[in-house]
Amino acid sequence: MSCCNAWAAKTNFLSKSGQNRIIIEFLDKLKTALKTGHEKLGLPVLDPYNADQLEIKLNENMISLNALLKKVNVNGLSEFDIINTDLQISDQRFTLIFHLSWPLVTASTNYSINGKVDVFEIYGNNLWQHQMKMAAESFVFDALLDFSMKNGLNGHLKVKDIKLNLSLKSLDFHATGLYDNDVVSAVLSAMISYLAPKLVSDDTFINEIKQLISKLLDNFLSTKTVLELILLILSF
Repeated sequence: MSCCNAWAAKTNFLSKSGQNRIIIEFLDKLKTALKTGHEKLGLPVLDPYNADQLEIKLNENMISLNALLKKVNVNGLSEFDIINTDLQISDQRFTLIFHLSWPLVTASTNYSINGKVDVFEIYGNNLWQHQMKMAAESFVFDALLDFSMKNGLNGHLKVKDIKLNLSLKSLDFHATGLYDNDVVSAVLSAMISYLAPKLVSDDTFINEIKQLISKLLDNFLSTKTVLELILLILSF
């Protein structure tokens, strides 16, 4: 019960801007956890993220992807800037606002891929020879996450609504072996680099991302009561 009192003390004592500080502190600790890992969260080191092998399977309306990645390296995930954040709690509602910006995220991998993005089919099957490198500049994630909250501390949060805006200043993308053809790879790399900022801000793409976020959050939240989530935040 002491944990609940501690949480209540924080939320009752602090103003709206004070609640912001709670989330800011959490995000600052998350930056560190992304670099060091976090055992309680089951979070591995994600910045830099390195993996000998990674399999990706997606089957959404706009994106269908079956990929095998080797020698994966990603840098910059922990280097986000906090533009704005807020937390609002009522008896049956829980609202989070995250407005974050990543100045630069880079990634490289060897790959084998078959898939479709919108109307574009894509493939490349020589895993050891094909390489993919990208640098995303100024990616902005601006989300309002609205959750329903029933049965108090012993209940579960469930995603009620997501409002989401995404933007990307530029993507520098280079891949070899797309369609198993180096000339085609160069042309498509240039096209992907040019189209990515427009695609990221497209309403259809954003709706796909909202559905994916909602599914992932609901799956996670179904395993944690509100009380367990509070304990997790307080001990983070």
